[in-house]
Amino acid sequence: MQPQFDLKVTDGVLLKDMDWWEPTSQYCIDSSLHGFRFMGQPKRHFVERVFWLIAIITSMSVAVILILQIWEKYRLTPVITVFQPKDTRINLLPFPAITICNTNNVQKSKAEEYENRLIANPTDAQINSDLYRLNHICQSSSTFKDSFNLSLNRGAVRRDLIRQVIEFKASRNLPFGTNSATFNYLLRDVAQKCDEMILLCMWGGEVRKCSHLFEEIETDFGYCCVFNMVPMSLLMNLRNDSRDNQARIEEWESLSLDTDNIILDEDGTFENEYMQKFGTLPRFPRRQRRPGKSTGLSVLLNPDEESYFCTNTDSALAHLPFDFPNVADKGVPIKPNTETYLKIEPDIVTAGSEIQGFPLDKRNCYFGQEFSLKYFKYYTLSNCENECIANLTFKECDCIRYYMPRSEIQEICGVKKYNCSEKIIRKLLKEGLQDRCKMCRPTCNDIEFKMTTSFMPMRTDIPLWEYPNRTNASWVNQNVSILHVHYLTDTTYPKQRKELYGFIDLLSSTGGLLGLCMGFSAISILEIIYFFTLRLYCQSRSGRNCGHKMTRASKRLWTQLKKIFFKVEDTEDPTTFYFRNDEEFLRGHVVDQLRGVHVIKPQQQWRVVEQHRNDKFAW
Repeated sequence: MQPQFDLKVTDGVLLKDMDWWEPTSQYCIDSSLHGFRFMGQPKRHFVERVFWLIAIITSMSVAVILILQIWEKYRLTPVITVFQPKDTRINLLPFPAITICNTNNVQKSKAEEYENRLIANPTDAQINSDLYRLNHICQSSSTFKDSFNLSLNRGAVRRDLIRQVIEFKASRNLPFGTNSATFNYLLRDVAQKCDEMILLCMWGGEVRKCSHLFEEIETDFGYCCVFNMVPMSLLMNLRNDSRDNQARIEEWESLSLDTDNIILDEDGTFENEYMQKFGTLPRFPRRQRRPGKSTGLSVLLNPDEESYFCTNTDSALAHLPFDFPNVADKGVPIKPNTETYLKIEPDIVTAGSEIQGFPLDKRNCYFGQEFSLKYFKYYTLSNCENECIANLTFKECDCIRYYMPRSEIQEICGVKKYNCSEKIIRKLLKEGLQDRCKMCRPTCNDIEFKMTTSFMPMRTDIPLWEYPNRTNASWVNQNVSILHVHYLTDTTYPKQRKELYGFIDLLSSTGGLLGLCMGFSAISILEIIYFFTLRLYCQSRSGRNCGHKMTRASKRLWTQLKKIFFKVEDTEDPTTFYFRNDEEFLRGHVVDQLRGVHVIKPQQQWRVVEQHRNDKFAW
């Protein structure tokens, strides 16, 4: 039987018989990467191959260096702050808490009253203690001139009485100034009350009762009045304030607000859910629906200058409703007998949810409930720093300043320990809080209120404070002032913390550099996988038609091969054929002497599946 040869033949050989350069050369010739085909082409000169090899290595090195730089930038600073493309309306923001403080911490009439009590009862322990603490309040309210020892006798308790109190304290060994409750009571008693300082109020264009808008609070500035702030009993963990209205506390608690959700969504989801649950829109925190003086907060202030005893400077501050106010450092003054405009511009920073999975040292900010404080229920950077200063003061001086966050059982620093506490505070502020309070980081979602002020003198040519019945208001001859607080613009463009490179950005940058330097693409990866896996597998498999159709030259060659094939009938392997040594055929087409061809017979058709040779087989 004459063998019938299929025109489809394999070009595969056993892997053990293949030269390493053969698949590599074939890959270089067929690869889509720039420059590789010039190295793989068989007729290229050695110098050309070296040139293209150097060019390819250089391009790969440049690509690797640039990619490593991008990765290092991503690793070190994965979070950046950018402006959001869409603005945010101010009706979605909380109106800032407004803390107003009288520059006078102790009324003159009250100071004289306590001095007269001591003169009348020099051995009364409570009167001695009250005057001792009253002197401490005035000493804590140091001004610029006090730093240069100027006018120290003005606005201070009589020195002879203070010496008398100190001698009495030493003789009886009394711990003056250790009870925080009595200290707070004294501070409220000697300061001007909120209903005496804030006379008239308007909010949102409507006349309101001032006592419904403002609450009492003790700050680093002394006794103050605050608008739109979370109740102190809810703000502080270890202190309860009997002045807080329970209904207000419950309403704030029902909101479950923190810095992550205090800014409303555009679709009004939060307010709709609150309406469905409670049947009304939330009252707190108050929000200004449109910018301008007519819809903001307006108050009439009476500084009562005739009662000044120990005074300070700054008197008003806009801050986040969760922040404990630092009026002494950040407040702005309100000039008496003027109409002052305090214009607010919110500086908003939000955070994308994708950065929440980043390590803390990379994003450098806390989300709302991520870090807890000992004294404050709400975490903000300001609250954290205040708590850190209080902890360091208590550690060094074994006492707490009256305005610092504390528990009810902690001792308040009196006159004796005032210098110790003041030294600690000045040292911290001089060195910076970053080294001593490393745990304090900004919140990922935050609002900072920038304040700008302008004022104009009140008119004196007309009776400003005269009722229609021709009677005058009680403050007609006082140096009162009007304060307007409002948002300046209708919208603002928030900044957003987001990842520097997302997966797609990192992949695009890497792919772009590889494409620029080498012409690399995703198909190039498949080519490498194909050439060194699937293609090698197909070339090494016997009996598999993984090759290419024969060309016309190959057909002619097989026609000549069929003439020289013959079958040995008595061989044990009926599929083995041998051929004669045709010198002319070998001289024209074959380099090495062919030894044999193994065939199989599938479906009555002979097919070549393996070629054996000495070293190489070529035609």
